[in-house]
Amino acid sequence: MDDLDRTIEAAIRRGEDLAGHEPRAISARFDIERKRLVIELSTGAELSISPSLLNLPEGADLSGVQILGDGYDLYFPKIDEGVFVPDLCRSAFDMQLAA
Repeated sequence: MDDLDRTIEAAIRRGEDLAGHEPRAISARFDIERKRLVIELSTGAELSISPSLLNLPEGADLSGVQILGDGYDLYFPKIDEGVFVPDLCRSAFDMQLAA
């Protein structure tokens, strides 16, 4: 086994380990009335976030949000932008997203 194979195997193992405890989105929607992105997580928590805190364009159409990458990514097709869910959760829980 060469170095590349060992590196790939290590990356796969790390991904499998993280999949067991990193939050992933199981549902996501944009609540138009409240102007909030609402994400239900695999951990049982639910986040409700103002789009302005996500560094997305102000007034952007976030409807049609898609969950990609086994719940690790949110994609907003109408503005061609995405958000990595574990980073979003870390920011929220570190109080960086507090409004």
